Amino acid sequence: MKNKGIILAGGLGKRLLPLTKSISKHLLPVYKRPMIFYSLSYLIYMKITEILIIVKRSDLQQFQLLLGNGEELGLNIQYKIQNKPNGIAEAFIIGEEFISDDNVVLVLGDNFFYGPKLKDLFNSILNLNKGASIIGKRVRRPERFGVITKKDSGYMEIVEKPKIPKSDIALTGIYFFNSLCVDFAKELKPSKRGELEIVDLINKFQDAKKLSYFQLTEKDFWSDMGTPDSLFDVSEFVREKELKKLQLGCVANASYEMSLINEKKFKNIKGEF
Repeated sequence: MKNKGIILAGGLGKRLLPLTKSISKHLLPVYKRPMIFYSLSYLIYMKITEILIIVKRSDLQQFQLLLGNGEELGLNIQYKIQNKPNGIAEAFIIGEEFISDDNVVLVLGDNFFYGPKLKDLFNSILNLNKGASIIGKRVRRPERFGVITKKDSGYMEIVEKPKIPKSDIALTGIYFFNSLCVDFAKELKPSKRGELEIVDLINKFQDAKKLSYFQLTEKDFWSDMGTPDSLFDVSEFVREKELKKLQLGCVANASYEMSLINEKKFKNIKGEF
């Protein structure tokens, strides 16, 4: 059984207009690299080489021009189309053939993670392979996200963008599932927002007692990049790290570090990725 990766990079990017009028938000620069490079690097550091990128049809050619089939990075990248923003959980229906009977890590293309032990956390979750695993983080404005409230019974209540959040723990945009995610996603009905909600899919795993929960620490940084302010904040964060000689979102470095490409190939593509 393999571990595969999906990056959801569709959507309309309405909160970033007019920046996104002619380009996918996932191709916007975050300091000096395209936004999607950061999501891709997380999968590479998990040594996941089979990756499906889900995009709008109008953006497909730009993504293919940027990343191709991934061969230069030691990856096998495929593409699928999401015609309308019908919800995060639709990614598993779109990716059914790609997922097959394997495990899958879904990363939202506009999410950013940084932390001293994140690689270890992600890889320990992969090795757990219980059914589904999610990661939470305490935030200042939880109403912008799915909100996790832990109950005394051990059950977690997860509500998508509540007007009055019951906790300050947000559901971050990386999800670990086994292949049951496809069948469960097919059983979902659209929410009042007209979407197949990821929280409804997670709750199906919880009801089946196949859900594990992890939480980022205060030292970990997580943000989405879906608003002008959050895009700027993450760019500034990355810039500060880069000035300290840390390279974030450099997929060429990640592939070389994980031995997906050799030194000669790395030198050939350095600067392009």
